[in-house]
Order: sequence, then C-alpha cells, then structure tokens
Amino acid sequence: MLKNKNLILGFMLIMLLIMSTSLIAATGDIPVPADYDGDNRDDKAFFRPSTGLWEIIYSSTGVTHQVTFGQSGDTPVPADYDDDGDADIVIYRDSDGSWRRQEGNWPGTSSPIKSLGSSDFIPVQADYNGDGDADIAVFRESDGIWGIYYSPDYTYEQTYFGASGDTPVPADYDGDDDADIVFFRDSDGSWWRQEGNWPGTSSTIFYFGTSGDTPVPADYDGDGKADIAIFRESTGLWSIRYSSDVTYHQVSLGESGDTPVPADYSGDGKADIAVFTESTGEWSIRYIYYKATTAGNWNATATWKTSTTVDGSYTTDATETPTASNSGGIIIDADVSITAM
Repeated sequence: MLKNKNLILGFMLIMLLIMSTSLIAATGDIPVPADYDGDNRDDKAFFRPSTGLWEIIYSSTGVTHQVTFGQSGDTPVPADYDDDGDADIVIYRDSDGSWRRQEGNWPGTSSPIKSLGSSDFIPVQADYNGDGDADIAVFRESDGIWGIYYSPDYTYEQTYFGASGDTPVPADYDGDDDADIVFFRDSDGSWWRQEGNWPGTSSTIFYFGTSGDTPVPADYDGDGKADIAIFRESTGLWSIRYSSDVTYHQVSLGESGDTPVPADYSGDGKADIAVFTESTGEWSIRYIYYKATTAGNWNATATWKTSTTVDGSYTTDATETPTASNSGGIIIDADVSITAM
C-alpha cells in the first residue's frame, strides 16, 4: 500500500492488478528473483539444475539474459556478495560444500570458490554483520548448527539454534541492517529469534502460521524491517504481520503447486506479493493500479512508471494522458503524489 495518501482520485478507477509475465520454464526450474542489473528492482529469473541454465529478465531494459553456470544437484544462492549493488550469480554445491561464483573471485581472495558446508547443510546466505555484503552461511537441521563466514575477512562463527524440522528464515527483523538468526517451526507455527524480542512483544517466540505453511518473511510495508509472513499453498492465502504498526493483512494469490516469490519488483522499497507457476513459467505479481475513467492529464511529483498495455513493460519518468477508453493506466511503484490537472 502507499505511504503517501495525498492522492486526488478524480477521473480514476483504483483497482488491483495481477501482472503476469512468462519465461520459458521447464519442470524442475527454481525461481531466483534478485536485482541482477543494479537498478533497485528485483528481476524475474530462474535456474535450471538439469543444465545449469540461468535465465534473467533485466527490469532495467526488459532484455532476457542467459548464462550457463552450475550442474544437477547445485543450489542457486544469488546475492550481492561484493557490495557493488547487484546480485552475483553463485551456486552452492553440497557434494563438496563449495560456493562458486560465476564472475570474479571472492572478495579478499584469488579464487572464485570458497568452501563451507556439506551434503547435510543448506545454504542460508544473508548480511549477518551489516557491512552490505551477503555472508556465506549454512544451517544443519539435524542439530541446529549455523555456520557463518563473515565478510570481508571470512571470520568464522558457529552457533546452535533450532532442531530437526525447523526452517531457517534469517532476515533483518529489527531494522539494524544485519540479518537476525531466526527459524520457523512448522509443527506449531512458531517463529524463534536467537537474540532480542519480536517488535511489539516481550518474547523471543511468536506464533504465526500452522503446519504446512511456507514462511515468506520480507519487508512488505517498507519500514526497513522484515515482516513475519506465511503463504498457505492449499488456498493461496498470504498472511502478513506488518512490523511498522503491528497490524495483520491477508490477501489471496496463488494455488497449489505455486512457489511464493516475494521481492521488490517495482523498486518502491517494499516487497511485492508474487508467485511462480512452474508448469507455465508464469510470474504473477500483485500491484496497485490506477486507471483513467474519463479523459484527463496526470502530474506526478516523483518518479513513477506507466504501462499503456498493462503487460509489464515500463517507461521511466514518463507521463500519460489517459482517456476514458484507454486500456492502460499508471502503476504506482513509489511513494508519490498524483494530482488531477
């Protein structure tokens, strides 16, 4: 939702738009949205383990980029490991615990390969020390071990937090710029923080969700803190607890078989609710959409984007003259003020 509510909505119909785009996907493809082109918008992308193919639609240009890196059994772990503003193409190979970069060496080393983990660990990369670089990290469910290589000097830290069946969900839940060690316990829907209480509570444990729910924490309200959230595949329900005002929000998007892929696709500093449908390669993203109902000119006081065909193609810093029959409209992806002229 928009923070700036200074909107004069004369001549406009406000509606929600579910925008869908497709990549040529195949069964087994893994969605890996991230900001690969450094334009502050996450790009739609997938990784195909069978061939090592990465396919990315750059949001800055709309151009599809393909690169082959990885093999069957690898886990894609894209993130900004070198603090240059764009996500790096990286895979984790659990057969030998290696982390492999597609381009360049690991910062401070002369090698594109670092090792941390083994076949019984899962990758949990995040910026745990708040220096702007994602840190190499792993979690072992069997005994709750977290192992972290802190950038830039790869200082190693190990801690125990969690048990068999727990899902690691590291993120910056308190807005201090570093990721917190947190897990979601599916058996009772509890979220556990290793340090500190949950915002708005006096407890390190918070109950939100039920068995079978998928945890999907992200900053949905744009306050700089990750929000506790779940996706219920059986019904397509998204349930979110906003950290900014401790309110609860529910929407429906998706169905059984869909993969939740929340990310900031619009560049407004807030995660968008989205799902990836593997069978079709379709990405469905929930936006706020404004459409003209009568002729009129509109003036934006901040950067915004338009789509005249409502197909996901954008022009930046543009204006539009809507008409009553215009099938297009304005997709707001920033905190802007729109005034009827």
